[in-house]
Amino acid sequence: MSLDGFAIMALVDELNNQLTHIRIDKIHQPHKYEVILQMRSNKEKFSLLLSANPESSRIHSTQHRYINPQTAPMFCMLLRKYLSHGKITGVSQPGIERVVIIHIENNDEVGDLRSYELILEIMGRHSNLILIDKENKNILGCMKYITTAISRRREVLPGIPYETPPEQNKFNPFLLSENTFTEIFFNIQSPKALWKVFLEHVAGMSPQLIKEAIYRAHLSPSSQNWSRQDISSLWEVLQGFTQKAHHKNFEPIIVMDRGAPKFFSPFPLEQYEGLESRSFPSMNQATDYFFYEKQQIVKLQGAKHPIEKIVRQHFNRFVKKYTLQEEAFNHAQQDLSTQKLGELITANLYQISTGLESIEVIDYHDPQQKKISIAMNPNLSPIENAQRYFACYAKAKNTLTATEKLMSETKSEIDYLDGILVNIEGVQSLEELAEIKRELIKGNYIKKVSSKNKKNTEKLSKPSPPLHIRSENDWDIYVGKNNRQNDMLTFKLAEPHDLWFHTKDIPGSHVIIKIPHGKEVPYSTIKEAAILAARHSKAKHDTKVPVDYTLRKYVRKPKGAKPGFVLYDHHKNILVNPQE
Repeated sequence: MSLDGFAIMALVDELNNQLTHIRIDKIHQPHKYEVILQMRSNKEKFSLLLSANPESSRIHSTQHRYINPQTAPMFCMLLRKYLSHGKITGVSQPGIERVVIIHIENNDEVGDLRSYELILEIMGRHSNLILIDKENKNILGCMKYITTAISRRREVLPGIPYETPPEQNKFNPFLLSENTFTEIFFNIQSPKALWKVFLEHVAGMSPQLIKEAIYRAHLSPSSQNWSRQDISSLWEVLQGFTQKAHHKNFEPIIVMDRGAPKFFSPFPLEQYEGLESRSFPSMNQATDYFFYEKQQIVKLQGAKHPIEKIVRQHFNRFVKKYTLQEEAFNHAQQDLSTQKLGELITANLYQISTGLESIEVIDYHDPQQKKISIAMNPNLSPIENAQRYFACYAKAKNTLTATEKLMSETKSEIDYLDGILVNIEGVQSLEELAEIKRELIKGNYIKKVSSKNKKNTEKLSKPSPPLHIRSENDWDIYVGKNNRQNDMLTFKLAEPHDLWFHTKDIPGSHVIIKIPHGKEVPYSTIKEAAILAARHSKAKHDTKVPVDYTLRKYVRKPKGAKPGFVLYDHHKNILVNPQE
């Protein structure tokens, strides 16, 4: 989601009040498309992020630290040359455009006072950060060079005069009259959805804010038929937005979907009343939070993918291995019947001659004494044929014993890796993912990368805390989010009289209800904990999930067992719906 004109207006108003008359202390370029201006005023530090990233172009103050390259890029060096220790004289926005201008004064090499403009154009893949000389409007430097080969409409290169971005021929909502606004919707050449007509003719509004206006006017965004009364209602909503913006009466919010930021806006988004809406004291804080959390999600997904790929490769290999072992086991079970064949040959040696390819004898094991045909090797004597069948039986018996043990070990690996995949899917931070990776390295599933800077592995291996939830009845419930947290939760945090939960025969998290001495846990809290166990398991998308629960004292960890693996007894079972 990109910044629209109204969001930029809120940001610029805050930045103009915060940064005017403050000097630029340091300039960094942590990313190809991002610049950080660090400022200091009365021992208070400010960091301003300017991004021309095609996917997340923006401007806002930031509280987060960014890693800078060892060698500053050329554009960063150019900004330092002209702007270091310069004084910000204002921050402005031309009209309702997605352009922000930072006005800066600084002394040049000979000590003369010069004025500069650092212009951020927030236009998706056409975004750019440009430094110009305010007096002659010549471009001193830019983050992206735009030649005629890239754009025939406008060049952006050092040494040439700066030209503003081409106009979009849209109406400024602050200068728009009701009559003009109404005529927009009744002069269209071909049928279009209401929100598209709005977007194509009114400047400064994102699709999200336009749909919010339509929602507040009790209309449908996809509608292609409307009355003058409908457009009048839409005009009143638009006027409400422009009046709030004119009086700087912004109410920054972020709409959250399952704990992740989905939309942000300078005004409440009533169309998402079913989702969580978080208010922020400033638009800069809201924007900083939104994009930082979005970047963390992208980083987390990028970090999860290679680990998940390796685990899945191991998982598939063990599944294939188990299939082969199962085939060998079934084949060996069939070969157990060769003992009977050997015994029948031995019992009938007196009537069997050498050189036969098969014989037909009475099956003494059959209550009905039916005859059975037995294949023979004509090159062997009858006794040698019997010994051959006994040898086959002995081999089958040994194979069953060995394969049964191997199948148990392989099944254990499959269950363990299946649980790891569930943990990776539920990871919510890079720290939690690092714990899983360390566990996999310790188990030799991932090769350890040697590092010259050897650190104390014990400190690195310290588990992060489990998820803590307060139940509706004010009981403390804890949920392990990976195997290391599960072990810590079950065997260090939990007391013997606490209740322990786990999905029945399904990979998932350990869940604990902390029980104060002498108190009895209500059924509603037991059900709540069981639902949490189901939600943090492989069966989280099912509607009926069996969950076992027992006292912590009945849970034990076998010697040499893998992280997260336990055995338990004295348990009860409850069937829950994770979607509740």
